[in-house]
Amino acid sequence: MNSGNLKMDRVWTATLPPVALDWAVANCLGLGPIIKTTRQGRKSVRIAISNAPFSILYSPTSDVRQAHPVILEKKIGFEWDKQLQLWVSPSLRPDFLSRLTGKTPLVAAMRCCVDLLSGETTEIPLELLNYRDANADETA
Repeated sequence: MNSGNLKMDRVWTATLPPVALDWAVANCLGLGPIIKTTRQGRKSVRIAISNAPFSILYSPTSDVRQAHPVILEKKIGFEWDKQLQLWVSPSLRPDFLSRLTGKTPLVAAMRCCVDLLSGETTEIPLELLNYRDANADETA
């Protein structure tokens, strides 16, 4: 894991809120995630672009253009579960017969990606675990 000097905690992949999940996906894919905080206190995950003096927002939990390549490469499936009223992605690990859920298909799929690459628990920076975006649906 690419944690640098960040203080980390190990948490359940299935419960990661969106910004922490974005960071986990970028970290698992080796993209070197960077946490940025605006003057208003909003946090986001960014990734550096090779040989460029800037970084870009990375949010595969809300941007299908970023999630789609991951979904195709990892062969992640998802479906709507009428009983749970949630989107469901089956775990891709052969030793783990479970389903990962989310209020959106992208959240369910990205939880599946992190579960596949990191396991049912993963290390996340504490500053993201303690962060709750008032403008986002953190219960996804």
